[in-house]
Amino acid sequence: MFGGLFLVTVMSSLALPGLNSFVGEFPILLGTYQTRPWAAVAAAFGVILAALYLLWAYQRMFHGPVEGRSSASPT
Repeated sequence: MFGGLFLVTVMSSLALPGLNSFVGEFPILLGTYQTRPWAAVAAAFGVILAALYLLWAYQRMFHGPVEGRSSASPT
């Protein structure tokens, strides 16, 4: 349950359509591109780096190997 809620939060941070930060981030990038295209490209690159980091962190936290457990059944 916690993993699913965290995934929704991660996707919201990535500004996916239909989630909270898309409403603000998309028009900002469009407006910036109209006035300073190089700044919009730099911001889009930052969004991509953030996506890579957040998805990497999600994968390591919720789908990584379980450490510290033995394969023997508990007694």
